[in-house]
Amino acid sequence: MPLLARLLERPSAWAGAEEQWGAGDFPFAALYELADGRHGGVSFFEVPSKRERELARIAAALFMGSQSQKNPATAQFRFVRTTQLDSLEIKYNKTNGKTLDSGLNDRHYELVGLRGETCLALAKVMCAAPKMISPTKILQAVVRGVTSGELEDKLTKDGLHALKGSSLVRLTIRQIRSPPGPTARMSPGRR
Repeated sequence: MPLLARLLERPSAWAGAEEQWGAGDFPFAALYELADGRHGGVSFFEVPSKRERELARIAAALFMGSQSQKNPATAQFRFVRTTQLDSLEIKYNKTNGKTLDSGLNDRHYELVGLRGETCLALAKVMCAAPKMISPTKILQAVVRGVTSGELEDKLTKDGLHALKGSSLVRLTIRQIRSPPGPTARMSPGRR
């Protein structure tokens, strides 16, 4: 019974969602996260537990793959077990993820065919026990992943600036004649 985690795109939409369910209402804005068809399905990653380090690895991989690598925001994850999906009769497929962390890509799932009542039931299950990952933990995971080789190094100027401002790494930037352009070497900083 694998545990699946989803990094929310709009965590503010889930604020107070449990209370809304309890009051007999439901959070319409939270359902955006579960809208089927935007990317072919709703993306989740299998995780062994709700451990911070594993979730930070997912957030780091998605941060590195984003077009804008400005300072990351606090990441909020919500969870569901495959046994819960089975009981709700929600279809899910293990697919090849498209992150810059090949180790995570093997643990990617997509939930497909979410409609009406099943979407609402899934949202209700996911309301319980969110886990937050701080921007510092995300940047630490970026450093760990890039220096270990688990995470493909696709840092942009904004990403380098975010890391430099965090004091997590010591960056050495030097100009190389061939090929032209600056290169950066990253090593763990003081913290």
